[in-house]
This record gives sequence, C-alpha cells and structure tokens, in this order.
Amino acid sequence: MEGLRERLRRISAAWHQGVDDVFSTYPLSTPEGYGRFLQAHAQALFPLEEAFERAGIERLLPDWQTRRRRFALAADLEALGMPVPVPPALEIPTDDAWLWGAAYVMEGSRMGSRMLGKRMQEGDRAWSHGALGYLCHRLDEPLWPRFVKELDAQAGQLDEARVTEGVHYTFRLFNGAGSDNVASAAP
Repeated sequence: MEGLRERLRRISAAWHQGVDDVFSTYPLSTPEGYGRFLQAHAQALFPLEEAFERAGIERLLPDWQTRRRRFALAADLEALGMPVPVPPALEIPTDDAWLWGAAYVMEGSRMGSRMLGKRMQEGDRAWSHGALGYLCHRLDEPLWPRFVKELDAQAGQLDEARVTEGVHYTFRLFNGAGSDNVASAAP
C-alpha cells in the first residue's frame, strides 16, 4: 500500500521537476551566478521560514531551530558580497496538514542542496568554499530521516488534500522566485 510520502512524491514529481529546471539555468561556475542562485532561494526561503515560525512549526518539528537555513543563506550571500534580499512577508495557513506539506518540500530540498554543495566543494570553485553554509547545512545530521519518521507518524491524522496544497504552494513559491530572479538577471 502506498503511503503518504510516496503519494506526495508521485503527485509532486512534475512540480519538483519544474523547480529543478528553473534553478538549473543558473550558472554556478561564477560567484555572480551562484550568488543570483542563492538570492533566488532567499526570495522564497526567508519569508517561508519566518511564516513557519509565526504559524508555530515547532509544535510539529520540535527541532526546528536546527532545521532553519535562512541565517546560513544570508551569511553565504554576505560572503559572496551579494545583497541579501528582504522579500515581503508571507501569510500562510496554520493548520498542521498544510504545514506538513510545505515542510515536506522544504526538508526534501535539503537533499538536493547537499548534492549540489558536494559538487561545489569538489569542483574548481575555491571562491565558493566560504559560501556553502546553505547548501551544506548540517550535512552530518539525519534531519531527513527524522522528518520522515514524524511525517509518517502523523500521516493518518492529516487531511491529505491540505497536505498536497502545502506541497503545491511551496513548489510554486520556489519556482516563482527562481523564475523572477532569472528574468531580472537577464541582459
């Protein structure tokens, strides 16, 4: 029988691919390209993490303080000499199901970030080594397995339609931030 996580992965595959496609257009071989990539992430991540906190995400993820990445992302931008964006605040739903869906995307993005961070470390990009806090955030901790365990424990109590709405919203948020930043950086 297919569990909630497997259904979410299947349902969101196209949304996930859309975000990957947008962010794969950033040239990470230069400090400027990498900085624009980080700025685009910040446009979505900063207000979403802040909205999570106002919505009480710690009631779902008691280890939230170790999961949030906006401070590492801001430090990376500063290390690159790039402006740190100040996106407008978001108003999001506060029900558990919606928050679990949005958090599923945020926590899942950590795995892709880790792979990209390792490539940046291994590549000929010495300039990036002081700006990998976001991509390599808490690499040594099993944050995804702990998240999955908590999500699986709650799955039977959650309105799956609301979970899916949180997933879709978060993918759209990142897709929009990536698309807007690419457009604004175009010659």
